Amino acid sequence: MRKWTTISGLGDVYIEKELIKLDYPLLFIVAIKNKRYMVCCLDDEDGLFLMAKVTYNKILKILTGSLDLRKVITETNELFWVSYDFTENEYVAEKVDPKFVDDEDLPDEGTFFTVHNSSIDEYRYTVALYLCIESIERQRAKYESDTFVSRMNISIRNSEEKEITTVSYGTLPDFKRGTDIKISNNAWMADRLRTEQMNRYMLA
Repeated sequence: MRKWTTISGLGDVYIEKELIKLDYPLLFIVAIKNKRYMVCCLDDEDGLFLMAKVTYNKILKILTGSLDLRKVITETNELFWVSYDFTENEYVAEKVDPKFVDDEDLPDEGTFFTVHNSSIDEYRYTVALYLCIESIERQRAKYESDTFVSRMNISIRNSEEKEITTVSYGTLPDFKRGTDIKISNNAWMADRLRTEQMNRYMLA
């Protein structure tokens, strides 16, 4: 990720993925600590943006064209106006209730993300795999609470069969196609878990 800016009161902001870009990013995902936001550029010259908090589940729905972009903004629980203060030479953020955002500043109803290229597809794959691993971790913990189920170990390996470090909550690893999830010590349950979650996140 590369640093985009620093927003007064929020901290350093890093661009995780540019979704739509002309001479400058129009729609992009940013990271502020362990939170993710979808940012819509309203006026690049005046430095005006809408920034809506999103989860990786929502990001995956955006990337697969199954979530109305307008609803990402109107239904978020954390929305900011981000503007550039030319006097102080810094970006500032103001928390706003989505219902008070003017209609003209929102995407049209029924606007879905439909851009597909190798870079976007790779990002979708990475987000889906991250969610899949998180889900397997949760399911594993649930199954392991049953004393009749032996402990299952998860390993994440890339296409060269090199093991990837454990996923940290809130951090998106640099997964590439060919990354695989392997679960040991309980073959039947492992296969079931892996198949269920790979299908759920369209990775099968």
